[in-house]
Amino acid sequence: MARWLDFFRQDLPPLGYNLDWQPALIGAQVIADALLALSFFAIAIGLLVFRRKRRDLRYPRLVTLFALFILLCGFNHSFRIYTVWVGSFGSHVVLSGVTAIVAVATALGLLWIIPKALVIPSMAQLRQAMETANNEKLERLELKARYDAEYNLRESANASPLGLMVIDSLGQVTMANSASSHLFGYADGELVGQTIDTVIDFSAQGGARDTLEAFFSPDAATPANLSECVAQGIHRSGSHIPIEVKLVRRDHVAGVQVFASVMDISERLAQQQKLEAINNRLERITSATHEGLWEWQVGEDLLWWSPAFWQLLGYQREPTDITMSLWEAHIAPNHQALFFDELDRNIPTGGVFDIEFVGVTVAREARWFRVHGKCLGNQADGNRLMCGTLEDIQQRKDMELSLSEKNQLLESIFTGTSYGVFVLDCLSDGQVLYKAVNPAIEKSLGISSQELVGKSTRALAPDTLPQAMAEQIDSRYQRCRQTGRPMSYIESFPLRGKQTWWKTSLYPLMNDLGEIYRIIGSSADVTDLKDAENKLAESERFLQTVVDLAICGLYIYDLPSQSNTFVNQQYTKLTGYTKEDLNAIDDLSILFHPDEIDSINAQVEKALSLSGPSFLEMEYRFWHKEGYWIWCYAFDAVYSRDERGRPKQLLGTFIDITQIKHYSEQLRTISENKSTALPLDSD
Repeated sequence: MARWLDFFRQDLPPLGYNLDWQPALIGAQVIADALLALSFFAIAIGLLVFRRKRRDLRYPRLVTLFALFILLCGFNHSFRIYTVWVGSFGSHVVLSGVTAIVAVATALGLLWIIPKALVIPSMAQLRQAMETANNEKLERLELKARYDAEYNLRESANASPLGLMVIDSLGQVTMANSASSHLFGYADGELVGQTIDTVIDFSAQGGARDTLEAFFSPDAATPANLSECVAQGIHRSGSHIPIEVKLVRRDHVAGVQVFASVMDISERLAQQQKLEAINNRLERITSATHEGLWEWQVGEDLLWWSPAFWQLLGYQREPTDITMSLWEAHIAPNHQALFFDELDRNIPTGGVFDIEFVGVTVAREARWFRVHGKCLGNQADGNRLMCGTLEDIQQRKDMELSLSEKNQLLESIFTGTSYGVFVLDCLSDGQVLYKAVNPAIEKSLGISSQELVGKSTRALAPDTLPQAMAEQIDSRYQRCRQTGRPMSYIESFPLRGKQTWWKTSLYPLMNDLGEIYRIIGSSADVTDLKDAENKLAESERFLQTVVDLAICGLYIYDLPSQSNTFVNQQYTKLTGYTKEDLNAIDDLSILFHPDEIDSINAQVEKALSLSGPSFLEMEYRFWHKEGYWIWCYAFDAVYSRDERGRPKQLLGTFIDITQIKHYSEQLRTISENKSTALPLDSD
């Protein structure tokens, strides 16, 4: 065992030692062995691949032995590189022994194969033998073909779906395949011997009769071919069949023969009728729709426009030449580049072409259009079509412009009005948070919108608002949310060390589920009005009322004469009417909105029934002299009575709250449409 282990010892002097460790010798030896190993591996792999690909090798095992022998030779040289630095010569000897065994087996196999390989014919012998065999085979095939030609021709004709017939010079059918026999209702072979006029109606009216009679006439001037002819075939039952006939005249040893092919075109005619009906339907649809249809062969200048298309461009009749240049002429110059850039971008990708542009009609009128199209077909074969529609969107653009102007108006009202306007969000957890406030609120309260937005009123206490004031305001908001009804009230609270008075209106907005999700509010600082009331408390009642309402429209209505005895300048400014204008109207009720006449009458009756100096407030719409309704927030009271105590004169004052009403309505509409026209800060 020790000897055996000693045989594989690796501490012997390596090959590099024998080479005196000269770098040049070692390098040359290693490179040579590496190249030999790689070459042997490549040859062995090539032989194995060749053997795998060629399954018809006569001696595949010999090829395998050669590949194994060469592969082992490669391993020998690879191991020799290893022995340059490691003296493992015992292992090298074992590998060489295995290689020798495989080499001997390969040599013996080669010696065994050589006598058999010498018997294999040479290429010249093989070519001569193959040529002789081919000639004999050709002779046999030619002989067989002579016998099979007629059979094959007959069977081929019978297998053809096209009716085939041969007619002699007397007009008799000498051959008819199965398709032609079945076409005319005959069994196989029954048509042979029949005359051609048995299956083709030469008496049928039309150009086909003259053409067929001329072809079958013995006149030498008759053409040799009749490419296509639609005729009436005669079924065995006597019914007629529309057929397409192709005829060829040929001279034969047996005389002139006519080769005919017939085809039933009943289905084709039916399909043509369906196609014609579809085309008619498409024409009716394209003429009825408001959208124009178009089609363009990509790469060419010609287009197709539907009648609606060229009518959208202002044409009274279809243009003579519809080209891409004509379309370009109907695109505004400042939109042409955008139009064609978008078109070119979608052609290679087959994307959807969709663009809005300003077009120019025949009357040189600029209108907005929307064109939609898609590229169809294969880009590789170059046969691509782009089809689409043209829509006049001028009305939509006008509406968008109008909406934009209205949004700007609402924004200007929101930011420019002297009234405080605010928006509240009602959360599901019961909180009511500020969504947005206008500058008037910021100015009045002395705090920025950033300090308010996203907070509840209670959250502003005590740093921004007093605790009691915050609770009072929040309770109003909660009440509006719970009742779901508009609220209007006047409240007083200290602000920046001064007692202030505010008139606030709240308008709740309801979603589709019937829940209050937002409140629109407006507040007017009426502190000055309250201060004036306090300062003039000791003055005469009439002067007190006039001064109190001097900033509002004021009127005195005389009940016995049914006329206004006084209106102030603010009244005329707000309504447009002077006292003379009002007294010239027979029935003043026509100036009040019909929906509110009953409530106004009820308020007046209530005012007349009051015994003390009580005021009744109400909101109503009043017809302005300029021809529109204004919203009025009014106070009415009896201030003069006759000697019997009956009301004699009514004193009324009002302010114009149209802006608030319109703004609230706009906000409600915008909220219902789930969009807002106001520049609200996000939460």
